[in-house]
Amino acid sequence: KSCCSSRWSRCGRCGPDMAKSVALAALCLVSFFSYLTVGMLAPFLPQHLAAMGLSRRWSGIIFSFYPIAVIATTPTMNALCAKYGRLPLIGLGLLAQGLSAICFGLINTSLVALLLSRFTQGCGASACNLAMFALVTDLYEESLGFVSGLNELFIGFGFSAGPLVGAVLYGAGGFPMPFLVCGNLLIVLAAFTPLLRGQGSSQQSSAEAAESASEPATDETALQRLWSACTRQLLVPAGLLLMGTALWGVIDSGFYTVHAADDLHLPQSGIGINLAAASAAYALTGPLAGTAADSIGYGSTMILGGITSGLSLMLLGPVSPFSLYSSSDPDSGLQQQQQQQQLQQWYEFAVLVLLGCGQAALLIPSLGAMKSSIPAGNVATTEACISLFNAFQQMGLVIGPLASSVLGSAFIFGDAAMAITFFAYVLVFSGQLRRTGRNNSGQKGESLLPTSPNSTILTPSLEHGLPRSISRSRSVS
Repeated sequence: KSCCSSRWSRCGRCGPDMAKSVALAALCLVSFFSYLTVGMLAPFLPQHLAAMGLSRRWSGIIFSFYPIAVIATTPTMNALCAKYGRLPLIGLGLLAQGLSAICFGLINTSLVALLLSRFTQGCGASACNLAMFALVTDLYEESLGFVSGLNELFIGFGFSAGPLVGAVLYGAGGFPMPFLVCGNLLIVLAAFTPLLRGQGSSQQSSAEAAESASEPATDETALQRLWSACTRQLLVPAGLLLMGTALWGVIDSGFYTVHAADDLHLPQSGIGINLAAASAAYALTGPLAGTAADSIGYGSTMILGGITSGLSLMLLGPVSPFSLYSSSDPDSGLQQQQQQQQLQQWYEFAVLVLLGCGQAALLIPSLGAMKSSIPAGNVATTEACISLFNAFQQMGLVIGPLASSVLGSAFIFGDAAMAITFFAYVLVFSGQLRRTGRNNSGQKGESLLPTSPNSTILTPSLEHGLPRSISRSRSVS
């Protein structure tokens, strides 16, 4: 007989697989529509700003307000999640994103309104992503790599479809139409958040979760919880997450575009195809990279991804055969130069695909690697970890375009500098794994910390967050 007479979604014991599937589907849908809304203004925003009499540089500033909002509100959202639970933040975050998108579309003649609505959209994403990721992380502890890969697949679909959907809707109804459509879809998703009721710790605050685990709630502030989670074991993979995300920001914000237009003389369509190839390789490799991370370890997969990304940057710039053996002979015929240029286009297409695969192996396991550095089974520390994950990810999206503007047209030097940075940091990460004595660290949700039969998997700053029952069982074992 069923343990309750209400719907399965209200009881974790009635249909647990269905409950987990609903949570995972919700995460993927939220990621898809959120990033669809973020990316769909790229094709027409610069032209719209020019029509307003504004410089096109404001386009980059408007884009940057989204990740800045996520970073700035991370401590606040962590505190709200600890006080009110995850479910309210998911619903209110989706509602804030939807209303902000609608305001962005309707009040489109005011720069202040565009900036504010973009900022509030980032605030909504900060709340929703924190709560949704924390919920799914708890439900899929044993297969977090695969779940992250699947989620990145939907994020990639959202980013890839965003400009196309935005251009089509813009042509059909002008500037407001794309934001009205996607804003209302996000509001509809918010209306379905009660379906997540009773799953995991969706309704529990951190205090209630601590009480249910027979552990007294702490009086820590959100900033103190975030600071407590900032151990070396967490910050090392977080640094790789920041670097990998920043690399995407560099590539996508014009660094490669200038090279492709000036050196390869590619049209806009050709540049778009090359960049789309890297994004498609990343998205399609995501589930495979996640599955590999669950099998061989988060840390090992991230090291492989970092090496592949660094090697791709070297092949793209300083050690490219077209850079080493550039044909600048004035006597070479025009047809020979065109053939070499066409060959270089295909070569860079293949290298960008390799870069996308390397980035997938680097970024997909990062959440699992960070999560494995904190005690399992604790709501507050999980939410702190997710907050830091979002903050480092968005920080990379802010740093990337800034680095791109600094590097300018120095394509070969920029590639070499980024590749050397990747290789150096991978050495640091490898040393961290060797010090723990676990070359396979993070496998199946295990901690990156060293363990012994008589010690608990804890750092002193996080010891308060582990339920006594778990601490006892690990100490006894």
